Amino acid sequence: MNKKILVIVTILAISLMLTPLTLAKPGAEKNNEDTFLTLDVFFSSTVSYGGGKFNPQYVGARTSTIIWLETADVCDITIDGTKTYSLTTDFDYEGTITMFMNNADDQTFANVKIEYSYIFKSASGIDGTLNMRAVGKTWWDIDGQHYDVTIRGQGTDQLEGVKLMGMGMEGVGGIVHEGTVTNWPMPTP
Repeated sequence: MNKKILVIVTILAISLMLTPLTLAKPGAEKNNEDTFLTLDVFFSSTVSYGGGKFNPQYVGARTSTIIWLETADVCDITIDGTKTYSLTTDFDYEGTITMFMNNADDQTFANVKIEYSYIFKSASGIDGTLNMRAVGKTWWDIDGQHYDVTIRGQGTDQLEGVKLMGMGMEGVGGIVHEGTVTNWPMPTP
């Protein structure tokens, strides 16, 4: 009786160990997992403070909070230096900027948070949205406006599992984001 139970348990154990091997699909990699590709974004917008919501935190304050919707004029996203997606052709843009202003005697600066989305269209070959957040600091001095922001994002739908990280800085004629992206769905040759 004990031998029968031992034989049954042994057969069951062997079959359980072999099951994952029989169900495995070699080469079924999803969205270039564990592959780090370069991310380059050029962005230019027209900002209208007139539509913004201005909320002084207290009377006579040197600090204030400003919130407004951002509209992109030009935006190109380049993945791995090989594929570029363009605003209006490949995706739409939605963004909200929140600035916590501090007007000191010698310098004006703001802590900034921008929550934005790139909503890809079917023309791009991708059905999905990149939900992004940029946080950091911007300041104004005699040389103009400067930025020091960190960007992070993740995708939905076909971009599920896509993650982006990078830095934002001022560029010629706009803002530049540089960083890395993982799990981007690269076209098959």
